[in-house]
Amino acid sequence: MKITLLQQVYKDVLAGVPLARESLHYSSLINLGVEQPPGGDESCHQKHLPSTAGGVGSHQDTDMSDVVPATDDLSSSFANMSSSFCPREVMLLQLTLIKMMVTKAESQEIELHVRQKYCEIFVLLLKEAKIDSKLIHLLGCDDQLLSHMASQSLASLVYFQLKEEDALNVPWLSFSLHTLLGFPGNARVADCLWTLAAILKETLKDAPVARAGLLKKLLAPLDAVLEGFYNAILLHHFDSHHYTSPYSEATNNLISFIDLLEALLASRIELELPLRS
Repeated sequence: MKITLLQQVYKDVLAGVPLARESLHYSSLINLGVEQPPGGDESCHQKHLPSTAGGVGSHQDTDMSDVVPATDDLSSSFANMSSSFCPREVMLLQLTLIKMMVTKAESQEIELHVRQKYCEIFVLLLKEAKIDSKLIHLLGCDDQLLSHMASQSLASLVYFQLKEEDALNVPWLSFSLHTLLGFPGNARVADCLWTLAAILKETLKDAPVARAGLLKKLLAPLDAVLEGFYNAILLHHFDSHHYTSPYSEATNNLISFIDLLEALLASRIELELPLRS
């Protein structure tokens, strides 16, 4: 039943038509069924997630400039889902909807009252459902497709809050600071760097006047930590046996680091900010 309701929401969002029911209905429908372990441990274990059969690849398999598959492909695949699909497919559709709705909420081609409805849903997801913490928890799961989609959705929501509420997402900031400071002991560096790079690239799409303020608010709290992380990763000794697989932790860390450097260099070329990073 839930997949059928999500399919209808997907079609409505894709078409840009008004969502007829109250915002709480949609926030409950999109809210992820992720069971977080007690004690606030953000590491992700398979037992806390739905069935992940079929998860393949890594964050680096997908071009960050095209983080959502083609609309026509998504439309045909999601529209034909049956109600027998497993919880993994439900979660993938929920993650896709979050990303889509942020994009639609930022589009001037969508009617104002439709965009406002999306904003109301995001407020409920962030304030009541704590969707940001659930997405952070999902980043480290063994299913790389779920992890990648969670990273996309998290980046979209952090950017949305930054632009619409002029506020930096606290759970994401805490996660980023903890992860960067924990290198090389923390195994979630690639997820952290990729998400930060995705937020930066979204921010760089804004008008130049808005860009400077958003980038400063985004990077200022991370400035000193990023500088320390640069020194740590560049001086870190990477043994050659860590590179036996293109999906190894060491390889993913370095590729994500290069992606972040690219985004930071792009922002530096366009803007003069008093930031060491």
